[in-house]
Amino acid sequence: MAAKKGAANAGRPVKYTEAIFYEVLEKYAAGADICPLLESKAEYPTYNTFLKWMTSSEELFQLYTCARQGKTEPLIAKIHHTLEDLKNGLIDAPAARVMIDTWKWEICKYYPKLYGDKLDVTSGDKPIQSTPITVALDGQVLQASSIKVSAPESNES
Repeated sequence: MAAKKGAANAGRPVKYTEAIFYEVLEKYAAGADICPLLESKAEYPTYNTFLKWMTSSEELFQLYTCARQGKTEPLIAKIHHTLEDLKNGLIDAPAARVMIDTWKWEICKYYPKLYGDKLDVTSGDKPIQSTPITVALDGQVLQASSIKVSAPESNES
């Protein structure tokens, strides 16, 4: 007999429960992956339900964002432990590099504003206003846009 579609989700909560949401976020911030975490207990919601909870209000989304950002600290600790293991000869350099690079990538994704690779070329998310450069040359005032640079003339005879 074939199992009913959605039978694995039977009994999982659909209605938002603050205690469960906070419990999930606490474990998530401590380093647990969200999907296996949600599947670990029958009283936890499915991933789709959790997404609906999280996006139902700005406050819940901010709490999730803080939990995701909190995941960076355990990963940074893993990097430091791996470096110590490398120094003590417990792990070889290529393996350490793969692990550290993976954790660095995760850290950038969990907290891009602090650890991301994006360079901000704006000021407060607004374009930087540039002012024209003015140069005084031989008593004549020139603006950078009107200055033309040419190669020096050669004095060959």
